[in-house]
Amino acid sequence: MDFDLLHAKAKSDCEALLKDDSIKVRVSALSDNSAGAAVLGAFESGLKNSGLTAAIIRAGSMGYYAMEPLVTIEMPGHPGLVYPNVDEAMADKLIREYLIGGDPCIDTAWYSLGPDTFDTLPRASDLPLFRVQQRIALKNCGMIDPERIESSIVGGRGYSGLSRALEMGPEQVIRQLSESGLRSRGGAGYPTAQKWELTARTQSGEKIVVCNAVDADPRARTARLLLESDPHRVLEGLLIAAFAVGADRCIVCVDQARTTALRRLERAISRMRDFVLPGDSTPGCGFSTDIQVRPVQDGLAAGEETALLRTLEGRQAMPYLREPYPVERGLGGKPTLIQNIETLADVAAVFQESSQYFSSIGTSRSTGTKIVTLTDSAMGPCTIEVPFGTSLRQILTSTGAASENDAIKAVQLGGALGSYWSGDALDSPLDFDAVAKAGAIIGSGTIDVVASTACMVRETARTMAYTHSQSCGQCVFCREGTLQMADILKSIEDGQGTPQDLTLLKELGEQMQVGCICGLGRNASNPVLSALTLFQSDFDSHVQGLPCLAGSESGAAKE
Repeated sequence: MDFDLLHAKAKSDCEALLKDDSIKVRVSALSDNSAGAAVLGAFESGLKNSGLTAAIIRAGSMGYYAMEPLVTIEMPGHPGLVYPNVDEAMADKLIREYLIGGDPCIDTAWYSLGPDTFDTLPRASDLPLFRVQQRIALKNCGMIDPERIESSIVGGRGYSGLSRALEMGPEQVIRQLSESGLRSRGGAGYPTAQKWELTARTQSGEKIVVCNAVDADPRARTARLLLESDPHRVLEGLLIAAFAVGADRCIVCVDQARTTALRRLERAISRMRDFVLPGDSTPGCGFSTDIQVRPVQDGLAAGEETALLRTLEGRQAMPYLREPYPVERGLGGKPTLIQNIETLADVAAVFQESSQYFSSIGTSRSTGTKIVTLTDSAMGPCTIEVPFGTSLRQILTSTGAASENDAIKAVQLGGALGSYWSGDALDSPLDFDAVAKAGAIIGSGTIDVVASTACMVRETARTMAYTHSQSCGQCVFCREGTLQMADILKSIEDGQGTPQDLTLLKELGEQMQVGCICGLGRNASNPVLSALTLFQSDFDSHVQGLPCLAGSESGAAKE
């Protein structure tokens, strides 16, 4: 596959995107933001009526949800300007005063792109939110039209990494991936190249690659953001994986409730085949694979590999004990490589750039970046991407989730199964080894800030009640352990607990960590055990009949 030819083909439909003398307007928003379509329509009709010619791009979300619709305007000879929370009236004003009248409406702009700016308007590089980030997987999110492959190819060099991988050959692809240091983003950080090598070595008439594109944690937004904003990046990583391991079939598992993500992914696959990318076959490269989209039900169990395979086989989502591992015998008894969606987006980046580029970011043993979603911040929930090694404090202060002077009681990292970190541990780096050493998990990458006035008994009681509702019920330690812990915590919260209950909570949690079949059960007690260690006084107060602190109501997983 010749990327230059592919780019030339796409370029013919995107001339306006490449011209320096053309006006470019980009409207970025998540699909459920109803104002996004209205603002897009306002620009289309307004520009048509004004007689101006401009490239109008319907982009996906950037991940700054409460600031959307975000509108980026690039006028010839001026720096690009980004405007937050644009409505139809503001769109009309920008057309009238900026595009026609030449007044950039600086008082309503958020920041400028590039080295130049207007007077006191900050550049993106001046803002803590952007200084802390290095977007790799999310590089094109909010920047391209997710429903146009031409936009991905021309605006984001989509499929250039696949073209390079096909020239290398499978063995060299796996070697390059190993040199990048990429570790799986979906679990404990297993080296991705090792998993690929095991799959490639397995002798079989058919092999399968499964992309887990389900946000198992209800507060995470990684899968939704990637599928809605840049599905081609995911497909590129998926195809590179299929080529490297020799897979005949690929399956992308998507939350059945994410209808826009499903539609955009299906369209992306269709357009990919129109551009003669490896879907059915690509002449001259000796590689062909088929891609299927499978809607599945979300939930914490969906994050476990073997449970996901059972779902695909039409059975209940229950994990099973390994060995053999899925790479040896997985879906339908065939060797199956299962990869998290963020991992595949990073794979595309490794081959679009280089293994050296990727390994230069992050830390020596946790290379690259991690996508994290803050459940709340000064600008509302947001999804960002930071280099490994960035501290939790840097993440919180850059997004306004906390300032240097805020009194933070705790931070929960990794979703409902994540441990609590005390406010004085926020300088801990975000990387696989440091987090594991602390007895915690990165998990879904969600970060939930617990205010200083929150009651940790209430926090953990709600978390455990939710976790119990997610248990598949197969494993006694998980099914009964989460139920008993939820009941004990509720009893303590209601002022009916005893000192023996605290001992029992600890014993139950420790037994679950070693006795459960899958990661859901083994990590289910993390919030409780960490809260007991860090905030013993909260539990003691309830047991002693003292008044409960004002509780936090945050967290969708706890509702």
